[in-house]
Amino acid sequence: MAEQPLHRTPPTAPRHDAVADRTAARHALRAAHAAGRRPAVIHLDIDRLHEINAAWGQRTGDCLLELIGVRLAEALPSSAMVTAPQGGAFLVVLADESCEGSRASAEVLCAIVSKPVVIEGRSVTVTACAGLACDDGSEGDLDLIEQAFLACRRAKAAGPGTIAAYDDSLEVKVERRRRRADDLRRAIADGQLRLVVQPEVDLRDGQVEGVEALVRWQHPTEGLLAPASFLADVEALGLMIDLGTWVLDESIMLASRWRTTRNGAPMRVWVNLAAQQLVDGERVLDRITSALELDLIEPQSIGFEVTESSLLEDLPNAVGTLSALRALGIEIALDDFGTGYSSLTYLRELPVTAVKIDRKFVAGIGGSLADEAIVEAVIDLAHALGLRVVAEGIEDVAHVDALMRLGADHAQGYHFGMPATPAEVEPLLKLPWCGADPPGPLLSSIDRRADELPGFGSPRARLLLAAFDSVHDAVVVTAAHGGATGAPIVYVNAAFESETGFAAIDVVGNTVEMLLPDEPDPSVMEWFEEVHEARSGATMEMAVARADGSLYLCETTLSPIIDERGVHTHWLHVRRDLTQRRAAEGDRARFEGLIEQTKAFVFLADANGALLYMNAALRAVLGLGGDDRLVDVSARSIFAAEESERIDREVVPALREHRRWSGDGTLVDTTTGARTEVVSDIQLVDDPLHPGVQLIASVSRDVSEVKSLERAERRRRELGSFAALVASRALDVGHDEFFDHIDRLLGEFGSLLGADRVYVDRIDIDSGVIEPLGGWSSARYPAVAEPVSLSIDKVPRWIERLREGGVIVGSPLLGRSPWAGELAAAYQFNPSTARLTASLRVGGELVGALGLASVEAEHIWSSDEIDAVQSVGDILANLLARRSAAEALRTSEATLGAMLANVGELLFVLDRKGIVRYVNARVEAVLGRPPRALIGRPFAVLVDRADRATAFEAFRRTTLGEVPPSLELRLVCRDGRVVWFDVETQGVFDPVVGGYTVSLRDDSLRHEQQLLAERRTAFDAVASALSRWALAVPTDDIVPQLGNQLESLGRG
Repeated sequence: MAEQPLHRTPPTAPRHDAVADRTAARHALRAAHAAGRRPAVIHLDIDRLHEINAAWGQRTGDCLLELIGVRLAEALPSSAMVTAPQGGAFLVVLADESCEGSRASAEVLCAIVSKPVVIEGRSVTVTACAGLACDDGSEGDLDLIEQAFLACRRAKAAGPGTIAAYDDSLEVKVERRRRRADDLRRAIADGQLRLVVQPEVDLRDGQVEGVEALVRWQHPTEGLLAPASFLADVEALGLMIDLGTWVLDESIMLASRWRTTRNGAPMRVWVNLAAQQLVDGERVLDRITSALELDLIEPQSIGFEVTESSLLEDLPNAVGTLSALRALGIEIALDDFGTGYSSLTYLRELPVTAVKIDRKFVAGIGGSLADEAIVEAVIDLAHALGLRVVAEGIEDVAHVDALMRLGADHAQGYHFGMPATPAEVEPLLKLPWCGADPPGPLLSSIDRRADELPGFGSPRARLLLAAFDSVHDAVVVTAAHGGATGAPIVYVNAAFESETGFAAIDVVGNTVEMLLPDEPDPSVMEWFEEVHEARSGATMEMAVARADGSLYLCETTLSPIIDERGVHTHWLHVRRDLTQRRAAEGDRARFEGLIEQTKAFVFLADANGALLYMNAALRAVLGLGGDDRLVDVSARSIFAAEESERIDREVVPALREHRRWSGDGTLVDTTTGARTEVVSDIQLVDDPLHPGVQLIASVSRDVSEVKSLERAERRRRELGSFAALVASRALDVGHDEFFDHIDRLLGEFGSLLGADRVYVDRIDIDSGVIEPLGGWSSARYPAVAEPVSLSIDKVPRWIERLREGGVIVGSPLLGRSPWAGELAAAYQFNPSTARLTASLRVGGELVGALGLASVEAEHIWSSDEIDAVQSVGDILANLLARRSAAEALRTSEATLGAMLANVGELLFVLDRKGIVRYVNARVEAVLGRPPRALIGRPFAVLVDRADRATAFEAFRRTTLGEVPPSLELRLVCRDGRVVWFDVETQGVFDPVVGGYTVSLRDDSLRHEQQLLAERRTAFDAVASALSRWALAVPTDDIVPQLGNQLESLGRG
């Protein structure tokens, strides 16, 4: 096909309106089914259409889809149909096509799509993936559309231009999609959704500026679900508008409530808008307008966040919706900024008031110069455009310090609080920084920065200043020019301000002379001159001045700063207060007194690890008394024996190289062996009393409870992952294959839970039998001969207990339980074992039992383990129910085939709604209608209109359990003939055949004979009446009056 120019309307109209909507496609499928044909459906999805929209605009993308639709319509046969594009995807319906033929058609259509299209002088080439589904005679029109969609998703996953056909392996996904759809609709309708919020903090003063509204799903069986586990399904099922509306309504009510409790002061609630809400923005606008008119909220009470991906769906409509919201005074933020294709373009074109820097860039601050440079560039660009900047993913106070330094306006992240319910967050709204650790003091750029610094603004300079800010010694930087003591000061760190009392703003621009005594020591001035001339580092003790005029002794080290070009640009003054060293002897005693009062575990040791000091808290946890000597105890011995190798491998090298090590450890009581988990900070420090001597100082804090909670959380995730694994296996394979390998799965479960025996029994209440389905035992579990099957009559009380549901903890043979005796008689197992039994129920019906046992009588199952057993039990229960249903279906099919074999009458099986579920082959010989054309259709369509009321009444009585009287009905043949039948039914729903069995015996011959007899009787009556009349009238009047008499007899 030749390249085409851009056309707003197709250059030639497609024949027979082949480009249709999806409703017409569904009608076409139904018509094909009704005509006895087997249609096929192809789901054609354009690859990377969003890139076309992002690069050249949505208008180009729309024109491309329009022209592709025309091409497809022209290439299809007259009986086929292609729908208008929806989200970049076409739906093609082939009225009567085999699977091989539909694949060939899909290949042709994909080839057509891949041919270049010229739009406004620009050649555009795209590819498409195709998913196809063929009618096998057992599915409906909607199933074909769903199957083609799923097949296309498989093709998309394989790569551009791929074609995939639907097969049975996708059936599990179809069923899961349907179940998920039902669950999500119930969640929205039945109040299973939960609104949580996360604070957004103003970095200028730490006040809470607003909260972001987020959604969680309180699933009845899966627990509290995060959005990542269900939002994709919500979007795929077309429920995003309903979900978004729920979040918006809840957010409006929350903003209104907080406005009342805060005496009219609004607290902005940020709401995320999905792509569907932006395209169809009337619902959002109506709700916001109504809330404003009812004075529920102010424009400052609500805000909206949008992502670039949501804008790409339909940019013109999205811009229209956002512009209308901005006209109402509502704030708009562009979320996940920096992760899309053309964020800079949208910053200029969209009516946004803020950008949110994506968390992946913020996470790199402090570890990645590239990420820090990106964040700084985004902040500068946004501020240049008059936009606020919100940083996401703030994990600690170091992030806060860095973002304040880079100029961000607001911040949001776990440092200020995880997403929680409004009731939990509300108390934090009045606290600066939401009660989190505040950032360090940050002075203005004039206070803490100077343009004269080398490479100012570069990552190297920022790292240098960050290093200065973190040291404990006072740092002063002066320019290289101006003489030894006359050079201007360009920078001082926070330690200098704390040590001297001078504010940076008062010092920067002045000279070092203001920091010296009014009458400095001549030797000090000479030293400055010598160092300045030599341009080399030197150290000297000297007296310096504080802001209050007092003097103190310090050790000053003066070093030149040389840039990467080798140019001397600045002098670095590092001053160490010697007053503390001089007073160290007295301070040490006071320090130890304070340390004795702390709950932290503190010790001092010499460089060889011999302990010199240990506070009371550490002595207590080690089982040492206050008077016990430390001669026999070393820094190494107080930790667990298994950590000795780690000390040699990690701690000692870290102290030698970095003078510091931090990490986890375990302290051991020397008397009882009790273990205490700690986080230790160990440093190599200089002994102020003995210059040149180094000490090991350690401060540890007890984290046993935290570690216990972490282990519990890891265990909870581990158990949840196993339950998810079981569910995944159940979805990936059929129930028969699943139970074929059940022993291995039970072995994995037993190992995970520390059990010695795990088994699954199937309980068939109808047949009254308990039979084992699988089991696993550890090597230490005693071998016991268990019955192959057991009658439930032998354990009736135990069955009644299982019917109540839940998990039964403890040996069922212990205590005074009413079922202990019957279980002891039925099974042979040790009554002292710790046992756990989960009832397997579906819809309140008992289908089996899942049991675990431990040979350790004192074994305790945790609540998380019990929940995991219940979760796995629920999965097994559903699989058992499906397996039983499948077995019943197979039995029904076999029974039905045996019943209907060689039957000469017409036999129908009708469900409770009167729909034909089965009909024997004789129907085609008698009525001329093939059985396949009747299955799934109402039986009433076969009944003559004159008899339908009688048929409806008889079937109604049948469904009520009444035995209907003898019934005769007329059925209409395919050629229009009417045939009489005697109808018989037992009036009982037969679960074996799956409905009511209706037998019809051809009664046409009897009706024809009866009609002939009635006609003969009528003829005899007319002849007799005519004879009596002829005898009663004069002979001359017979002929003249004969016509009138015959007419009178005819009317009679």
